[in-house]
Amino acid sequence: MLLTILSKVLSNLVIFFVMARVLGVEEFGQFMYPFTLVNLLILLVDYGFSIRLVKEVSLAPENIKRIVSVAYKTKVVITSALFVIVELYLLLNHLDNDYVFLLNLLLVMATFNSFSQFFCLPFRGVNLFNIESKVTVLSNLLQFIIVVATLLLTKNINNIAISFLLSKFLFFMISYFTYKKRFGRSKEKVVFSELTKTMSIYFPYAIHIGIGALYFQFDTIIINSFVGSEGVGLYQAAMRIVVGALIITEVISNIYLPTLAKKFNTVDFKKMNKLSAVFGLLISVLLFILSGPITTILYGEGYEPVKSLLRIFSFLILIRYLGTGLGTLVSAKNLQKLRAISVVFVLIVNIVLNYMFIPHFGIYGAAIISVFTSLTLNLCYLVVITKKLKIRLSSFY
Repeated sequence: MLLTILSKVLSNLVIFFVMARVLGVEEFGQFMYPFTLVNLLILLVDYGFSIRLVKEVSLAPENIKRIVSVAYKTKVVITSALFVIVELYLLLNHLDNDYVFLLNLLLVMATFNSFSQFFCLPFRGVNLFNIESKVTVLSNLLQFIIVVATLLLTKNINNIAISFLLSKFLFFMISYFTYKKRFGRSKEKVVFSELTKTMSIYFPYAIHIGIGALYFQFDTIIINSFVGSEGVGLYQAAMRIVVGALIITEVISNIYLPTLAKKFNTVDFKKMNKLSAVFGLLISVLLFILSGPITTILYGEGYEPVKSLLRIFSFLILIRYLGTGLGTLVSAKNLQKLRAISVVFVLIVNIVLNYMFIPHFGIYGAAIISVFTSLTLNLCYLVVITKKLKIRLSSFY
């Protein structure tokens, strides 16, 4: 577990710290805008598999090959449709060739990453976290070595994108062959009706994850429109630290989701919430106090506004940690439709407020809105749990 977290820190944090230092604010923003855009698009390919597939496998491990086979073919159909739509859009809008090339590189990179993570999910569903951990650690270390080596040799953002693509391709090969070796492949044919049924079942999960990420990252798109590449560079520099600080929420959720999916247990739920609260409080307080030194050490000159952003984001981190158990329980108890509705509501609020605040308050306005909408989402989950599941507040801690 510790090695997994450390490797994710290297691949999701340190790489971007080095990139920000090497490229500078403006060029870092020019890379991070399409990088963010592509990671939003690829959520259509992810389609909620990280939650629903793990749950299905944990409930019926004897059918793991069949479950994964149907989900995989569904994922391929969705991926094909996404590529057709994106390429048609790029062709019809006559965008800059360099931008189109960079976007396509990053899109292929993100696709490999999505399929790589997909083949790790079955291990999580049957509690083989050690195997998933080995695959993740190795892949993250390879990514760190390849991308950082490229950054030390060149400042060309296309070459940097190619290095990301290569590392994600290796991740895909490792995860696929590890899955195949452990579980094998299903020889049963999958008919089209099964694919459409799977799409229908997974749709609420896709809505939740897709829109959840959209409300967490859509502000970058609005910032690019009103503030430009420099604003994107500063905001994403701060957001990279937030992403790293939230890695532990993903680990906690992955550990407790299979257990909560089988049967609600007050003891486990309390443990999950207490663990999340302790980590959230510790990380947010340290980030608020040390925002200045952290920014200076990681980014150097030109990133001074990041210090103020981190103080605002320290509240966001605490709120996200406190909501980890709430969101995980809602998904585990087949209330994904209500979770999706909550996220849609929050997304609408987020977009409206960002269009109101960013033109006047810039990146600081976007940060404040992120804090507010995250708190709103937690309150929505709380209402769903107490009203629909009839779980008392005394069962939380």
